[in-house]
Amino acid sequence: MGTGVAAIFAPTVSSVVSEHPNATAYRRAADAFRTGNQSELEALIAPDVVWHVPGDHPLAGDIRGRDALLAWLGRVRDLGFWLTEHDVFGNDEHVCALSIMGARRPEVDVETRVVSIFHYRDGQQLERWFYPEDANTWAQIFTGAAPADELLSAWLAEHPSVPGIVVAVRDPNGERVLHAGFADAEHREPITAAHCFRIASNTKTFVAAATMRLVERGRFALDRPIGGLLPDDVRELLERRYDLGEITTRMLLQHTSGIASHDTVGHDGAATPFLAAVARDPAHHWTAYEQIEFSVKRFAPAHEPGGGMRYTDTGYVVLGRLVEHVTGASLAVAVRQLCRLDELGLVNTWWERFEAPPDPEPPRARVQLGGDDWEHVDCSIDLYGGGGLVSNVADLTTWWRALFNGEIVEPTTLAMMLSPLAPSTESHGNAGLGLFRREVAGRTWWTHSGYWGSIVLHDPDSALTLTAFRNQSELRTAALEPLFAAILDQFAPPG
Repeated sequence: MGTGVAAIFAPTVSSVVSEHPNATAYRRAADAFRTGNQSELEALIAPDVVWHVPGDHPLAGDIRGRDALLAWLGRVRDLGFWLTEHDVFGNDEHVCALSIMGARRPEVDVETRVVSIFHYRDGQQLERWFYPEDANTWAQIFTGAAPADELLSAWLAEHPSVPGIVVAVRDPNGERVLHAGFADAEHREPITAAHCFRIASNTKTFVAAATMRLVERGRFALDRPIGGLLPDDVRELLERRYDLGEITTRMLLQHTSGIASHDTVGHDGAATPFLAAVARDPAHHWTAYEQIEFSVKRFAPAHEPGGGMRYTDTGYVVLGRLVEHVTGASLAVAVRQLCRLDELGLVNTWWERFEAPPDPEPPRARVQLGGDDWEHVDCSIDLYGGGGLVSNVADLTTWWRALFNGEIVEPTTLAMMLSPLAPSTESHGNAGLGLFRREVAGRTWWTHSGYWGSIVLHDPDSALTLTAFRNQSELRTAALEPLFAAILDQFAPPG
């Protein structure tokens, strides 16, 4: 390959001809990267772009989608990446760029010649292949990271079962987003801030806020028994085990209803009867009724209504049916409207299956449970209020901050969500209505986490939010605390 690249870069004598518009478009894109002109760069890249980055370095793999590519380019810029063009030529469909690419940062100053082949469509980059002359130098360009990214890379090295991780920290001084590893370990697609994922139980905070907005509107009282608020089939099913005259909406929100969870007792990732059933038939389309029935048939009440706090996904599935019955709308529509997703500009947040993803669809991170890829499992296993939303770290951060800034519910309503707390010995922390109070990384937060690897931590006193996703369900929050503490000490030290 080296000889071929050298021959291509040899000086030539040619007549002066007009440059093809696609070749000019590439030069404009390269200039936009060098000058940091993000809007120009976006205009010259197709929404469904794919770059094929060769090598075994941390940033190798297929970069899919404009948002993912822009995030990737931001990361290589942080590594001191630079490029110059030796020659560029093109036609109506393709461009060939002969470039010198390199990196300059402490203890690194390298360069190599690279041939890039592009597929163009309507003046925009649609696909790119790189052919570097020197593979070792190419790897050096992308090996290494900014100090904060090194924290994530070191953590991944200590936890090899986790393909990738992304962490966002936002406070009044701005936002820092870190990422390392892969969104898809098999295809070595680097994870970025643009990647969306199933937020799983972080959906509960949205459902709780939607429920509290209905309380604000006087649709029902928080401490009213739920029997008269449920559709007939759900009410009759639950009455086989529970006295619905004693269970209130507040109890559903706070995990104090005593309704046993259909899936994971203790929420510790163990193989439960429900997960075993899912593993036997991963393509089965579960309904909300089936999940409630799974609980009613197999499990006794966790405790008397109001007699303790036991985390229950089934309680939130029941709550989802309650919201649908009261509003006459699907849960996806009710949450979108009541939680003001559109007004907040959360374009990368949608209810899987029941809402269309954005167009173009953002890249997705694949989730794992141990060594198994669970992205292929039918999403209905966690779709009806206990989970269901897909989002990314930026949208999750924005929505949580809006909740605490009074943009979702009234301040008096938020106060009801935060107090009084239900004491708990579970790892989630003491329970409010749809969120928890607990200590993580040496600080006390309002928080919620999701089974597939998401977590949000928010401190309203300092207006500090940390949102993270790792695509490994088996790993619990405790394993992340040293990493979170190191990131917070760097970007948002106490006091």
